Amino acid sequence: MLFQSRILMFFVVSIVVFDSSAQTPQWIRVDAGNGPSARTGHAMVFDEQRGEVVLYGGLAEDGSDRYEDTWIWNGEFWRLAATDGPGPRWSHEMAYDNRRGKVLLFGNFDALPKDTWEWNGETWIKVFDDSHNLPSASSGHGMAFDPILQNVLLYGGFIRGYEGQEISKWTWEWTGTAWNNLGYDWPDIGTGVLLIQHRGEGVIYLFDFSNSGEVWNWDGANWQSRSTLSPGIVPVPLQRYEGIYDPSRDRIVLVGRSVDAETYSPPVETWEWDGTEWSQPEGIRPDPRNNMEIVYDSIRQEIVLFGGNVITGPWNPEGDYQSKYNDTWVYSANRESASAVSEVFANHYK
Repeated sequence: MLFQSRILMFFVVSIVVFDSSAQTPQWIRVDAGNGPSARTGHAMVFDEQRGEVVLYGGLAEDGSDRYEDTWIWNGEFWRLAATDGPGPRWSHEMAYDNRRGKVLLFGNFDALPKDTWEWNGETWIKVFDDSHNLPSASSGHGMAFDPILQNVLLYGGFIRGYEGQEISKWTWEWTGTAWNNLGYDWPDIGTGVLLIQHRGEGVIYLFDFSNSGEVWNWDGANWQSRSTLSPGIVPVPLQRYEGIYDPSRDRIVLVGRSVDAETYSPPVETWEWDGTEWSQPEGIRPDPRNNMEIVYDSIRQEIVLFGGNVITGPWNPEGDYQSKYNDTWVYSANRESASAVSEVFANHYK
């Protein structure tokens, strides 16, 4: 079962930005053919050098098997790229290393092995496995390329991979050959923390949506409190969410579910922050779920969503999170039709 909130960090490289602010994105379910099997706890990242989405691993439909497959999304269909590499794992994280042109992977919900891998577009290569000089967290951490340090930054996470255990507040950077500990620092995070790199401002923001609503930013050396910064009407409370920065529209996009004390099965919500206030677009939403993955595809200028846990009714500790999705959605202003969306939820959640 996956009962942990995600700490997410994103970096978007400098790309050609088109003015699509006048267009309204919509969620579209894509007929992706034979793609990855149903799963949750997988990791996804956009490979800027090769212009494709990379997906690795995850927790299988029955909740026991861990996947070790690598899939590539080219905007139209999935392709199985490898069946070996870092080994079976879930609740790991990946980030694109802009300086080195490779995808970096670290973490594992099962705590071991605690190794570091790079994907070069064709194969996985283990680049570090020193158990004494690496981040203590094994899952729930955040990773992103830091434009200030010019290295991948890692922050926070669950030290033993299980919620309820100690939460790390250490910040680390990947230098390309080793992990460098940048120190222990605030914020005093809990659950429901989201870290997003805002390319327009060149900083990484930390939003605590589910608790105090605090805002922090990373200045290259320390986390600075931005408690006076009001992001408008913060969508509180939200759980099991993902977030990304959309440079084509200069907005932070948040995708997740709100806390519903009566049913525990609310639909997926989409929120956008334009730098001044939060808004909630109307329209079709992906079927109710949590612990999905989203990435921003800078080539096609759309957000890609895959997988997650099926939520069909009140929370059931005996099996509520066993079923998984294997569908692909895009949040796009460039596609002409939403004809492939789910007929079941299309009308109900407008």
